[in-house]
Amino acid sequence: MAVVIPSKGLVQLCPGGVFSERISINLDAAPLTDVDETTMDRELASFHDSHTRYPNGFSHAWHDRKQRVLRRDAEDIVRDSLFIYLHYKAFRSKIVVREHQTSVGRSDISLLDNSSNQPITACVMELKVLRSRGMTKSKNEKPYKPEAMRRHCLMGVKQAIKYKSVENAPLAYLCLYDGRDADDEVLDAKTAADAGVILYRRYFMETSTRDDLAVALA
Repeated sequence: MAVVIPSKGLVQLCPGGVFSERISINLDAAPLTDVDETTMDRELASFHDSHTRYPNGFSHAWHDRKQRVLRRDAEDIVRDSLFIYLHYKAFRSKIVVREHQTSVGRSDISLLDNSSNQPITACVMELKVLRSRGMTKSKNEKPYKPEAMRRHCLMGVKQAIKYKSVENAPLAYLCLYDGRDADDEVLDAKTAADAGVILYRRYFMETSTRDDLAVALA
């Protein structure tokens, strides 16, 4: 007899019946995890703390942290790091898709719920990295005007709205990883996101592990 225990991810083999010796074997599948706002917010906060909040995090997006200059491919770096985090740590299953193809473009990250054996999109995520300075292809410093970043955010809102609509996704996020000089909300983008039922989340990137302490003590 074989006894399957899905909640623990186990199969117990009982060669002589249920009252005899039991041999436990791990199932080759991860336990299902609900994809809801509470879970997503918790995992996004955990990702930011370990990957993007400080320069010694796992996502190395700074070119020159003291001058707050981000790498040219910072957005790709953060996207790929978040994909790996969600895929292998937060959900530990193959329901996380990077650059998921839809009829209106490719979402940065999508989470698919396959609990009913018919995968549906449970959450779509659009990521934007904000900066005051970046790098050109020739590795020269390039300044970015606040208006350019504002438009970048508003474009992210529009993309998230489209993906949410075409995929009929219950959840859609605009995640802003903020490497600008000032730790300020992008109010126009937040207003647009709220109107489109998009979850606006902004994560400020410190240049030192003591930056947030200085603010708290001020």
